[in-house]
Amino acid sequence: MGESIILIEKNWRVKNKLDNLPELLPREYRLLAVPVVIIIMAGFIMFQQISV
Repeated sequence: MGESIILIEKNWRVKNKLDNLPELLPREYRLLAVPVVIIIMAGFIMFQQISV
């Protein structure tokens, strides 16, 4: 999932001629937060199943 987000962002940067920027854009931070939220939710669901 993370690799696909990197690929999408790389293509977006090249298309908009922003590929020389050395830092992440706010748009990229939002897209990187999605896998983190999914991992946290999956961990919470697994914890709920174990604790039953």
